[in-house]
Amino acid sequence: SGLSLLQARHASQAESRLFNSAMRCAKECCDEGLLPRCELRLVLAWLAPYCAALVRRAVDEARRTRFVVERAPIWRHVWRWLHGTPHLVDSSDVSAAPTSPAALTPLRAQLIDGREPARIFAAYSLADVSGGAEVLLQVLTCATSSTSVRRTAMYGTIVAHNALAPALGEFALSRACCNEPRLDSDIGTCGNHGDAATVAGEWIPAAVIRQADGFDAESLMAATCRASEAAYLAVMAFTRGAPVGGASTLLALLNENASSISARLVAIEGLGSHGVDAHAAAVTAFLSKAVADHKADAGARAVAARSLSQLAAQALNSQLGTLHNAIASTVDVLASALQYDTDRYVRGYATEAVASLWLLAVTRCKGQTCRNVASTGSTNTQRVRNAMFIGASAKAALESAFGPADVAEARKQFENELIHGVHGPHAVVRWLCSRRRCPLTTAESPF
Repeated sequence: SGLSLLQARHASQAESRLFNSAMRCAKECCDEGLLPRCELRLVLAWLAPYCAALVRRAVDEARRTRFVVERAPIWRHVWRWLHGTPHLVDSSDVSAAPTSPAALTPLRAQLIDGREPARIFAAYSLADVSGGAEVLLQVLTCATSSTSVRRTAMYGTIVAHNALAPALGEFALSRACCNEPRLDSDIGTCGNHGDAATVAGEWIPAAVIRQADGFDAESLMAATCRASEAAYLAVMAFTRGAPVGGASTLLALLNENASSISARLVAIEGLGSHGVDAHAAAVTAFLSKAVADHKADAGARAVAARSLSQLAAQALNSQLGTLHNAIASTVDVLASALQYDTDRYVRGYATEAVASLWLLAVTRCKGQTCRNVASTGSTNTQRVRNAMFIGASAKAALESAFGPADVAEARKQFENELIHGVHGPHAVVRWLCSRRRCPLTTAESPF
């Protein structure tokens, strides 16, 4: 009574109380003649380890119960995510009912002061209750929140999704430039990262990024510039939790030169999923310019190439002509990056993008003949002519990387997919990319 078995001191007290209670019962049995007193010593020797085992069993059960309770909101979100409805709350779930401000207070306190599993429980629980999204945003953007608390609040804001998307975007834009005083005067001005890269065109070291940004992008170390950290985590939550269609906000953020390096990288990454809307042309123009800038940070080039590969992959399954035209305009930049970029990650992502563009061009040319192209100047004919040009450029770049034989086999597999549709065009892209050997590996040392 009044003991928490999850505390070592209380578990020890529970073991002592159980043993003393059992000994009293044994003595009463002796007084009533039910147990010979000569056997009391044997009972004592048996009771001590038995009571300890019972308490250990109860402690294990309490731990399992707490483990399940604390992770139940997370599992509910993962379950919905696996079914393609990560932000659809079950109407039969009592947690989705309107919640009074007083009911949110314990969860807020747990989010701020609890140990990490309890904080994560509070964050996911707040995301699922009415009024909880506002609490998460307050904690995420609070100037006094610690790094660990702000990181946990970010998890909840991602789950809260639509409710916070506009507010997160506005906050990230408003705090793109951090003017907060540093906790460590030896670290340079927050957001001033013009000279952060020691060697032009190479990756900026993580330590240099932390110094320039004023926070750790992994949120494992305390921030020296909390405002910049809050803006970064807001961008993270916006790109990963907001519905597709936030390209305009991300482009506006990227136009703010005072944004932290880490925030810009996350925004560039987000364009790969948010860039399929009406802003596809502006998105692909920005990304192709980033890939083509060989003096820029290699990390930014790699993330931009990755976003273009995502957009190209989505174009294979999309019927949006705006996305097709926008991603097709990047073929020359991607083909050049595939062959000449000094960074292997950029070359790898460019390979995936070019392969998708090639198959997209083949698809758009399918059913047309060269005679159609030569005999008429219709819009459709011009579209096919452009597709043939893009396909030729992409094919030439792929053949330089893989050789004509592998490219011909990929074309054969794709034609088969168009007829039978077993695995889809992305399987052909993956097969072709798997033929590309990393320059750092050999047959004798594959890892």
